[in-house]
Amino acid sequence: MEAPSFRETCPTSRSVVAEKGATSAVVTWAPVKVTDNHQANLTVFPAVKLPHTFPEGDSTVTYTAKDPSGNIKQCSFKITVQGEK
Repeated sequence: MEAPSFRETCPTSRSVVAEKGATSAVVTWAPVKVTDNHQANLTVFPAVKLPHTFPEGDSTVTYTAKDPSGNIKQCSFKITVQGEK
């Protein structure tokens, strides 16, 4: 009956500046970890591998943890890539 937890590992939203002339930026963050009283499966949308290249603009990353009992917990954060002015 207990939902999975990300504890303090859910990244915070952040803004990054693309290199001069680029329309994307490479972003990385600390590994997201899930804990649960049962074995929880962890998925991420979009499917990103770190480091990941994000296009200019806003992108939302959502980690979803689901345990065998069907309990679900999500962790979402936004990556904003700004072109250099």
